[in-house]
This record gives sequence, C-alpha cells and structure tokens, in this order.
Amino acid sequence: MALTKVSYSMISGAPANVLDYGADSTGVADSSAAFTAAFVASNNVYVPTGSFKLASVITIPPYGQICGAGINNTTITATNDNVAFVLQYWSQLRELKVVKAGTHTKNLVEVGSATLDAGRAVISDVWVQGAGVDGIQLIFGNLGTLQNIVSISNGLNGIRFLAGNGDLNAWTLQGYIDLRGNGNDGLRIEGGASVGDPLCSKSNFITGVTAQENAQYGVFIGTRSNLVSCYAEANTVGDVQLGTLQEAMK
Repeated sequence: MALTKVSYSMISGAPANVLDYGADSTGVADSSAAFTAAFVASNNVYVPTGSFKLASVITIPPYGQICGAGINNTTITATNDNVAFVLQYWSQLRELKVVKAGTHTKNLVEVGSATLDAGRAVISDVWVQGAGVDGIQLIFGNLGTLQNIVSISNGLNGIRFLAGNGDLNAWTLQGYIDLRGNGNDGLRIEGGASVGDPLCSKSNFITGVTAQENAQYGVFIGTRSNLVSCYAEANTVGDVQLGTLQEAMK
C-alpha cells in the first residue's frame, strides 16, 4: 500500500539552527533556552547532528516544526524528569531520537494536552526510548499522522491514545511503526464509557505496526479503528486485543 504523502506546506520561513542560539551539541549544557529562542526567530527549527540536553519541556507552536538530522544523528535527552516535547495544532516533530537520562516518571512526547488542541500534528521518522510512562501519548486533536516511528522500552506504552480529554479521532499510523519491550502495551487506543462517548478515540487507520515483547498486549484497540497489515508476536498477555467497544478489522 502506498504511503499517504505528508504535507509540510504550512511550515514557512528559513530554518533557525539551534546552534545559532546557544545550543550545546555535546549534550553537556542545557539547550532548552536555545530551542525557545530559535522559535522566536522562526517557526521552522533545525537541530543538527549532535546530542542536546533538554531540562524543561519544549512546546512546539502551532504551524511550527522541529526537524533533526536523522535518528542516527540527532539525539534529544530529557534530563530533569521532564516531557521533552509537546505538539500543538499542525505542529511537527521529525527526524530525531528522544531519550531520557536518569529516573523518569513522565511521557517523553505529548500530542496536545487537556487544553491544547494538536489537530493535524505530524510525528515522522522519530525514535523514542525509555519514558517513565508512555513514549508518545496522544491527548487531544484530530486528523494527525504518525509515520515511521520507533517507540521502545518505555515504562508503560509505546504509543497511547489517551481517552477522556477531548476529540482524538481519525489519526493515520503508517510506514514502519516499531513498538517493542514496553511495560504495558505496544500500541494502546483506549475506549470510552460507550461507543458514543465523545472522549474516546475513533476512526483511526493503522497500518505497518510491528509490536513485540511488550508486557501486556502488542496492540490494544479499545474502539472503532481500522487495523490493517500489522504484525504482533511474543507479547506477554496477548498479541492483539480488540476491546468491547471496537469496530476493527484485521
């Protein structure tokens, strides 16, 4: 199946290189202030090859993006038990690795919040590893895309659609989605109180997931999503669990 082309046409302006705003590519000094300053200059922020420490959360503004030099070249480390990135409406996180240092009790990447709509957000070509809770937690926003994601060895779920905050519908997961060794589920899409509950996640299209060696389920689908051409094995409780509210296809 051909991938749906992800458009970046809403991102404009010359990229602001975080090195020009004081970021430390050796990972010794905190670069949070440099990321914030780069977004003041442009909504298009580039993080070159290197290791960058973030001791506080970076909230990507609407229509803004952070783009690295590739998952093998750009590493972001959350060092103060903090969420590394929060995405908002039509924002993007691309081509980098996000990890933690020391004890971690948070998510590493959050898409929206209880009050921030992250509709049409994009996470593409991103590796996430070692979160205390979820590697990537989706909270509020419709019609986004997760493409070519590795989310492994997180405390709970590799990718979690969190029910109960706001609309979280019609997401596309595509490309290669590698979810391994997580403390709960590889992919968890939570159901609500009923099929009609507006605060559960519905009408998502999921393809290309590989879920292995997770402590609960490889894939847990709580409600009304399409699951196509995915692979799950060696998960402790079960490989695929379709919840009582789902309307799913395998």
